[in-house]
Amino acid sequence: MAVTHFRAKTLDILYDVGFRTPFFSLARSNVEVLQALYQQFAPKYGIQSSDLQAVGGTVLSHLRATLTLFRGNGIIEISSDRLHAKFTNATAKDDGVIVQDCISRALIALADFVPESQLGTELVTIHSFLGIAGGTKHRNAFLDRFQIPYIDALSKSFTDRAISPAIKLDIQSESEKGSISVELSRAWGDAEAIFLALNGNFSMGISVQTLPRRAEIIQDVLKRILGAVGLESESQG
Repeated sequence: MAVTHFRAKTLDILYDVGFRTPFFSLARSNVEVLQALYQQFAPKYGIQSSDLQAVGGTVLSHLRATLTLFRGNGIIEISSDRLHAKFTNATAKDDGVIVQDCISRALIALADFVPESQLGTELVTIHSFLGIAGGTKHRNAFLDRFQIPYIDALSKSFTDRAISPAIKLDIQSESEKGSISVELSRAWGDAEAIFLALNGNFSMGISVQTLPRRAEIIQDVLKRILGAVGLESESQG
Protein backbone atom coordinates (compact mmCIF):
# COMPACT_ATOMS: atom_id res chain seq x y z
CA MET A 1 0.00 0.00 0.00
CA ALA A 2 1.27 3.46 -0.93
CA VAL A 3 2.16 5.63 2.04
CA THR A 4 0.45 9.01 2.39
CA HIS A 5 2.25 11.54 4.55
CA PHE A 6 0.49 14.01 6.79
CA ARG A 7 1.15 16.83 9.24
CA ALA A 8 -1.14 17.51 12.18
CA LYS A 9 -2.43 21.04 11.53
CA THR A 10 -4.64 21.06 14.62
CA LEU A 11 -4.90 18.71 17.59
CA ASP A 12 -7.41 19.09 20.41
CA ILE A 13 -7.59 16.74 23.39
CA LEU A 14 -10.45 16.52 25.88
CA TYR A 15 -10.36 14.44 29.04
CA ASP A 16 -13.28 13.88 31.41
CA VAL A 17 -13.68 11.66 34.43
CA GLY A 18 -17.02 11.63 36.20
CA PHE A 19 -17.61 11.32 39.93
CA ARG A 20 -19.77 8.46 41.19
CA THR A 21 -21.45 10.81 43.65
CA PRO A 22 -21.58 14.63 43.59
CA PHE A 23 -18.65 16.57 45.02
CA PHE A 24 -20.85 18.22 47.65
CA SER A 25 -18.02 19.81 49.63
CA LEU A 26 -17.01 21.88 46.58
CA ALA A 27 -19.55 24.41 47.81
CA ARG A 28 -17.35 25.20 50.82
CA SER A 29 -13.90 24.23 49.50
CA ASN A 30 -13.68 26.03 46.16
CA VAL A 31 -10.71 28.09 47.32
CA GLU A 32 -8.96 25.04 48.76
CA VAL A 33 -9.34 23.24 45.42
CA LEU A 34 -7.75 26.21 43.64
CA GLN A 35 -4.92 26.17 46.18
CA ALA A 36 -4.32 22.47 45.53
CA LEU A 37 -4.19 23.11 41.77
CA TYR A 38 -1.79 25.98 42.31
CA GLN A 39 0.52 23.84 44.42
CA GLN A 40 0.63 21.16 41.73
CA PHE A 41 1.08 23.40 38.69
CA ALA A 42 2.91 26.54 39.82
CA PRO A 43 6.39 25.05 40.30
CA LYS A 44 6.58 23.66 36.74
CA TYR A 45 4.22 25.83 34.68
CA GLY A 46 4.58 29.19 36.39
CA ILE A 47 0.89 29.97 36.75
CA GLN A 48 -0.32 33.25 38.23
CA SER A 49 -3.31 34.06 40.44
CA SER A 50 -5.03 35.43 37.33
CA ASP A 51 -5.01 31.89 35.90
CA LEU A 52 -7.26 30.66 38.72
CA GLN A 53 -11.00 31.20 38.88
CA ALA A 54 -13.68 30.11 41.33
CA VAL A 55 -17.30 30.20 40.17
CA GLY A 56 -19.85 30.06 42.96
CA GLY A 57 -23.61 30.04 43.21
CA THR A 58 -26.57 28.46 44.94
CA VAL A 59 -26.89 25.61 42.41
CA LEU A 60 -24.37 22.82 43.01
CA SER A 61 -23.92 22.03 39.31
CA HIS A 62 -22.89 25.65 38.65
CA LEU A 63 -19.84 25.53 40.95
CA ARG A 64 -16.45 25.49 39.26
CA ALA A 65 -12.75 25.68 40.15
CA THR A 66 -10.84 26.46 36.98
CA LEU A 67 -7.17 26.71 36.04
CA THR A 68 -6.13 28.23 32.71
CA LEU A 69 -2.83 27.14 31.16
CA PHE A 70 -0.70 27.95 28.11
CA ARG A 71 -2.36 31.28 27.31
CA GLY A 72 -5.79 29.69 27.12
CA ASN A 73 -4.77 26.56 25.20
CA GLY A 74 -5.20 24.46 28.34
CA ILE A 75 -8.04 24.37 30.85
CA ILE A 76 -8.44 22.25 33.99
CA GLU A 77 -11.90 22.45 35.50
CA ILE A 78 -13.27 20.72 38.59
CA SER A 79 -17.03 20.82 39.06
CA SER A 80 -19.45 18.98 41.31
CA ASP A 81 -19.76 16.06 38.90
CA ARG A 82 -16.47 15.72 37.04
CA LEU A 83 -12.89 16.65 36.30
CA HIS A 84 -12.63 18.18 32.84
CA ALA A 85 -9.44 19.01 30.94
CA LYS A 86 -9.16 20.56 27.49
CA PHE A 87 -6.04 21.22 25.44
CA THR A 88 -6.03 22.88 22.03
CA ASN A 89 -3.32 23.23 19.38
CA ALA A 90 -1.30 20.41 20.97
CA THR A 91 0.74 19.82 17.81
CA ALA A 92 4.31 20.22 19.09
CA LYS A 93 6.48 17.12 19.53
CA ASP A 94 6.33 17.04 23.34
CA ASP A 95 2.75 18.24 23.78
CA GLY A 96 1.39 14.74 24.37
CA VAL A 97 3.75 14.27 27.32
CA ILE A 98 2.81 17.71 28.68
CA VAL A 99 -0.92 16.95 28.43
CA GLN A 100 -0.47 13.67 30.30
CA ASP A 101 1.58 15.45 32.99
CA CYS A 102 -1.12 18.10 33.42
CA ILE A 103 -3.87 15.51 33.81
CA SER A 104 -1.72 13.64 36.36
CA ARG A 105 -1.20 16.81 38.37
CA ALA A 106 -4.93 17.57 38.27
CA LEU A 107 -5.72 14.07 39.57
CA ILE A 108 -3.20 14.51 42.40
CA ALA A 109 -4.79 17.83 43.37
CA LEU A 110 -8.25 16.29 43.20
CA ALA A 111 -7.23 13.36 45.43
CA ASP A 112 -7.23 15.68 48.46
CA PHE A 113 -11.01 16.04 48.05
CA VAL A 114 -12.37 13.13 45.99
CA PRO A 115 -11.02 9.61 46.69
CA GLU A 116 -10.09 7.39 43.73
CA SER A 117 -12.97 5.07 44.63
CA GLN A 118 -15.36 7.89 43.63
CA LEU A 119 -13.84 8.34 40.17
CA GLY A 120 -16.00 6.79 37.47
CA THR A 121 -15.90 6.51 33.70
CA GLU A 122 -13.12 8.21 31.75
CA LEU A 123 -13.87 9.81 28.40
CA VAL A 124 -11.05 10.79 26.05
CA THR A 125 -11.72 12.75 22.86
CA ILE A 126 -9.14 13.65 20.23
CA HIS A 127 -9.90 15.78 17.17
CA SER A 128 -7.29 16.63 14.58
CA PHE A 129 -7.04 18.04 11.07
CA LEU A 130 -4.34 16.07 9.26
CA GLY A 131 -2.89 18.04 6.37
CA ILE A 132 -2.09 15.67 3.51
CA ALA A 133 1.20 16.12 1.67
CA GLY A 134 0.47 16.97 -1.96
CA GLY A 135 -2.75 18.86 -1.23
CA THR A 136 -6.33 18.24 -2.28
CA LYS A 137 -5.56 15.76 -5.06
CA HIS A 138 -3.64 13.45 -2.75
CA ARG A 139 -6.20 13.90 0.04
CA ASN A 140 -9.02 12.79 -2.29
CA ALA A 141 -6.94 9.89 -3.60
CA PHE A 142 -6.38 8.69 -0.05
CA LEU A 143 -10.10 8.80 0.80
CA ASP A 144 -10.97 6.99 -2.44
CA ARG A 145 -9.29 3.91 -0.93
CA PHE A 146 -12.41 3.51 1.20
CA GLN A 147 -14.81 3.72 -1.74
CA ILE A 148 -17.03 0.67 -2.22
CA PRO A 149 -19.32 -0.08 -5.18
CA TYR A 150 -22.71 0.72 -3.68
CA ILE A 151 -21.43 3.98 -2.18
CA ASP A 152 -19.91 4.89 -5.54
CA ALA A 153 -23.28 4.33 -7.18
CA LEU A 154 -24.98 6.41 -4.50
CA SER A 155 -22.51 9.25 -5.03
CA LYS A 156 -23.29 9.34 -8.75
CA SER A 157 -27.02 9.55 -8.02
CA PHE A 158 -26.54 12.84 -6.16
CA THR A 159 -25.87 15.36 -8.88
CA ASP A 160 -26.10 18.37 -6.57
CA ARG A 161 -24.42 16.96 -3.44
CA ALA A 162 -20.91 15.88 -2.56
CA ILE A 163 -20.40 12.50 -0.90
CA SER A 164 -16.99 11.50 0.39
CA PRO A 165 -16.02 8.05 1.69
CA ALA A 166 -14.85 7.64 5.26
CA ILE A 167 -13.79 4.88 7.59
CA LYS A 168 -14.79 4.24 11.20
CA LEU A 169 -13.49 1.49 13.46
CA ASP A 170 -14.84 0.48 16.87
CA ILE A 171 -12.47 -1.41 19.17
CA GLN A 172 -13.50 -3.01 22.45
CA SER A 173 -11.33 -4.52 25.18
CA GLU A 174 -12.82 -6.62 27.95
CA SER A 175 -9.53 -6.71 29.87
CA GLU A 176 -9.24 -2.91 29.84
CA LYS A 177 -12.99 -2.39 30.39
CA GLY A 178 -13.02 0.11 27.59
CA SER A 179 -13.77 0.93 23.98
CA ILE A 180 -12.22 3.21 21.40
CA SER A 181 -13.73 4.43 18.14
CA VAL A 182 -11.64 6.07 15.43
CA GLU A 183 -12.98 7.86 12.38
CA LEU A 184 -11.14 9.24 9.36
CA SER A 185 -13.15 11.44 7.03
CA ARG A 186 -12.95 14.43 4.75
CA ALA A 187 -12.24 17.73 6.54
CA TRP A 188 -14.95 19.86 4.97
CA GLY A 189 -13.41 23.05 6.28
CA ASP A 190 -9.98 22.33 4.78
CA ALA A 191 -9.60 21.09 1.20
CA GLU A 192 -6.16 19.60 1.91
CA ALA A 193 -6.92 17.75 5.15
CA ILE A 194 -8.69 14.76 6.58
CA PHE A 195 -10.46 14.81 9.93
CA LEU A 196 -9.41 12.39 12.64
CA ALA A 197 -11.81 11.77 15.52
CA LEU A 198 -11.05 9.41 18.40
CA ASN A 199 -13.41 8.69 21.29
CA GLY A 200 -12.27 6.53 24.18
CA ASN A 201 -14.43 5.25 27.02
CA PHE A 202 -12.86 3.47 30.01
CA SER A 203 -14.78 2.22 33.04
CA MET A 204 -12.15 0.24 34.95
CA GLY A 205 -11.27 3.12 37.27
CA ILE A 206 -8.59 5.77 37.11
CA SER A 207 -5.60 6.83 39.16
CA VAL A 208 -2.32 8.61 38.56
CA GLN A 209 -0.73 5.16 38.29
CA THR A 210 -3.11 3.88 35.57
CA LEU A 211 -3.09 7.05 33.44
CA PRO A 212 0.13 6.18 31.53
CA ARG A 213 -1.43 2.85 30.52
CA ARG A 214 -4.45 4.66 29.10
CA ALA A 215 -2.15 6.89 27.07
CA GLU A 216 -0.23 3.86 25.79
CA ILE A 217 -3.44 2.16 24.66
CA ILE A 218 -4.64 5.21 22.75
CA GLN A 219 -1.24 5.79 21.13
CA ASP A 220 -1.01 2.13 20.12
CA VAL A 221 -4.50 2.11 18.59
CA LEU A 222 -3.80 5.27 16.60
CA LYS A 223 -0.42 3.97 15.40
CA ARG A 224 -1.92 0.66 14.27
CA ILE A 225 -4.90 2.21 12.48
CA LEU A 226 -2.94 4.94 10.73
CA GLY A 227 -0.34 2.41 9.66
CA ALA A 228 -2.97 -0.01 8.39
CA VAL A 229 -4.57 2.61 6.11
CA GLY A 230 -1.22 3.91 4.87
CA LEU A 231 -0.91 7.17 6.78
CA GLU A 232 2.46 8.26 8.13
CA SER A 233 3.46 11.46 9.89
CA GLU A 234 5.97 13.61 8.04
CA SER A 235 8.06 13.58 11.22
CA GLN A 236 8.41 9.80 10.82
CA GLY A 237 9.24 9.86 7.14
